[in-house]
Amino acid sequence: MEYKRGLTVAAFLVTATLGITGCGSVHASAAEKGRSDRAPSPTVTRGIDASWAHEWHTVAELKGNSQLAIAGTFAKSQNASGSDGIPMTAFTVTVNQILFDRSATVEANAEITVMQTGGQAAGVLSEATDDPLFTVGSRAVLFLDRSEKGTYFVSGGPTGRFNLDQNDQVSTFSPQSAKLDGTLASVAAQVAAAG
Repeated sequence: MEYKRGLTVAAFLVTATLGITGCGSVHASAAEKGRSDRAPSPTVTRGIDASWAHEWHTVAELKGNSQLAIAGTFAKSQNASGSDGIPMTAFTVTVNQILFDRSATVEANAEITVMQTGGQAAGVLSEATDDPLFTVGSRAVLFLDRSEKGTYFVSGGPTGRFNLDQNDQVSTFSPQSAKLDGTLASVAAQVAAAG
């Protein structure tokens, strides 16, 4: 009887181990193998279910609850962690255009640091399921608040970020956010006219 129980436990452990290691694996392509300019690829991606303190659904709400709105390009990223141990990523963002700046402290072409929940640690990439990590090289319109440390974070989580393509076309990222679609110039006019 003890022998059968031992086999059952061993079979369960082998099955569980194979099940865990088989999920979410990322394999490097032949071109990526041996490249030293890349961080190791995560072996597992884990979704984080986030609950946002605030969600803004209109341009006036976004502007009224943010310190800064920009069009920017994500230049680089670095893993970090929050005070509670939650993975974070620090993105260096080049400010291409200021849509509004409540405190008049940021200039065009400046680089600012935007913190985002999620990041890579010990081979695991964690990111909010409704607010995936930004991509270096991509562009966005961001409504931002400034932290006590001088870094920025997106106001309202995914409701404060908008896609910006290479043709300066803005599109809504989150279905819960304000509808900001059109050219960057038209979006800048909407933000200027709001609240």
